[in-house]
Amino acid sequence: MLLHSTPLPCLFLLWACCLREAASVISLEAHKNKVNGYNNNALVPKASLTQKGYIQFLKYVAEVPEIAEYTFCIWVKSYNFTFSHPLLSYSRHEQDRLIRVWISPQGSHLNLELLQVPVFSIPLHAQEHQWYHICQSWSAPQAAWSVFVNGKLKASGHHPELHDVRIPPQGDLVIGQEYTDFDKGLDDGIEGEISGFNLVLESTFPKVSDHTFASNSLIGKRSILWKDYLDPMLHQMPLGLVLVELGRDCGYLRGAPLKGKGVLISWTKTEVRVFGGAILKTVSRFC
Repeated sequence: MLLHSTPLPCLFLLWACCLREAASVISLEAHKNKVNGYNNNALVPKASLTQKGYIQFLKYVAEVPEIAEYTFCIWVKSYNFTFSHPLLSYSRHEQDRLIRVWISPQGSHLNLELLQVPVFSIPLHAQEHQWYHICQSWSAPQAAWSVFVNGKLKASGHHPELHDVRIPPQGDLVIGQEYTDFDKGLDDGIEGEISGFNLVLESTFPKVSDHTFASNSLIGKRSILWKDYLDPMLHQMPLGLVLVELGRDCGYLRGAPLKGKGVLISWTKTEVRVFGGAILKTVSRFC
């Protein structure tokens, strides 16, 4: 596992440079005010989990394809960091662990395993009773990962062992619990609240063949919610990076800022099954 404590590879330098440039020209608030029907005071769906008595989690009903890239974002607030908090569990047959992302006990670290291979464990120092917007991205073609916390790049790196390795399709996508641990006790699991979980099938990195963010190949490639009213620079950014940028406003379009091609899971649009007594409700925007 490589953390970027040394000079970044050229590709990532390009990405970071362009991101700074994009940040200078994008006025997200101005764009949101153009959205027909956008209401800054709209109620936002959230789920509350206690893990008391029964395992509590959310399981999405989605046809998951083979995955080469992904980015997910989630808002999470813990009431008790005694045990691990699984943010994302993607598995098959309740046995094969394909993607695992979790917060360590005491909120100390954020961790990723792909195909049961440890990819990273980075300091997080999350506190109880505080909302965090956490985004994690992976690109198999580049064997690259990134983590954003509250809209800022927290860490990034490479894992050459997994270069171009695809994640198998047709698995179970769960948040709140590790879906392969049901026979190992009930200790782990999110004890708190979650909102705004979205997952797209692109990373935060530019494509290997892209030399700049201004590649016309990205424009018009997908029909998603922001294509008619957001700054053209957003069209030229990787979809994962767009999710990070838009998702950091927990109330923006009720926590589901994207739809269409490349969006696998939408917080408000994808069918989800709720297990163990977890409670879904709507609240005022909390960020």
